[in-house]
Amino acid sequence: MFALPAAPARGQVSQEKRLDSHPPSEPSRPTAPERVRTVLTRAVEARIAVDGAHPSACRVVQLGPDGSLALTAPAASGVGDLPLGATGVLEVIDLAAVPTGESVRTLVWARGRVRPTHADDVLPLLDQIALSNPDPALLDVGHGDVLVLLEVDSIVVADASGADDVPLAAVHQANPDPFSLSEAAWVRHLHEHHPDIIERLRLRLPRRIRRGSISLLGLDRYGLQVRTEGPEGRWDFRIPFLTPADDDASLGRALLSLMGCPFTHGLRARP
Repeated sequence: MFALPAAPARGQVSQEKRLDSHPPSEPSRPTAPERVRTVLTRAVEARIAVDGAHPSACRVVQLGPDGSLALTAPAASGVGDLPLGATGVLEVIDLAAVPTGESVRTLVWARGRVRPTHADDVLPLLDQIALSNPDPALLDVGHGDVLVLLEVDSIVVADASGADDVPLAAVHQANPDPFSLSEAAWVRHLHEHHPDIIERLRLRLPRRIRRGSISLLGLDRYGLQVRTEGPEGRWDFRIPFLTPADDDASLGRALLSLMGCPFTHGLRARP
């Protein structure tokens, strides 16, 4: 399955309607809360802006069990020295799995109140974060970085399909995409070792956007996101899987089904 639609590029870009081969009751794309959880889980690029401090990059972003976001930021930014209750906005940018002219696919903005962590709470919080997100950047807390909490009041997610306000409770209950951390590796593997599969995806596109180069922008459990570019413009299109995938094995079967492989339908090779 491919990731969320790429952000619209400057110039001529058409976001086509998806080919919906799913039954009406079966989703063919992640929900808004699922998209937020996925973006927060991989947090490729994040930055927080707070009145009274310099905008600063956040190397770690982790949603806590209470709905707050734990963030690491440079101590020099002053984020850790702000008074309790200072309002901040966290921006998390989700980039395409492979470099493209317009690489930003999704933006998540979380607004809330920044709460510096008490010195006695830092190590327990780091241990808790490391259980699900053992990022080496956690080791820099206390050595150039600080750990702060953002008590979230509102969340907005935006991509090529539009923008949505997402309730925090819904985000907390949603699961990140099972391929959120392996998506880039899957996409690079397909581009480098199976360009024939990407080329055959052209047959799944409306005839008028099949011409030009074709590339795979990303995947998720529900389908693929492809882009074609030619003299007439650039188009992004979502191709849903017949059945959502939950692991590498089911993702492989979903890709073969899109290729029309007969062995995915019960046929057997001749001995």
